[in-house]
Amino acid sequence: MAFFEPARQLYLKHGFEFCGPFADYPEDPNSCFMHQALHTTASQIRLCGQ
Repeated sequence: MAFFEPARQLYLKHGFEFCGPFADYPEDPNSCFMHQALHTTASQIRLCGQ
């Protein structure tokens, strides 16, 4: 749907990529699925309370 194109472009601009449905979601012509890989190094990980 063209109405959502600006939102999709915003997500793409910020590193998201299109992917297939996940979990139990079925293919749907009115939906799109996107994901973004998160890369974390050990120095960026902080445990709660520390």
